[in-house]
Amino acid sequence: MKDKKTVLVTGANGHLGNNLLRELLKQGYHVRGTIRNLNNVSSS
Repeated sequence: MKDKKTVLVTGANGHLGNNLLRELLKQGYHVRGTIRNLNNVSSS
C-alpha cells in the first residue's frame, strides 16, 4: 500500500475486532483500536 490509510477499529480486544485489526495490519493499513476496558487487553 503506497499511502497508508488509517482505520479505526472499535472493540479491538473482542474476537471480531481483533481478527479485523490483524488482517488490516497485514494489508498495510495504519490501525487505531478502541477497547471497552483496559483490564480485558491481552498481550497477544
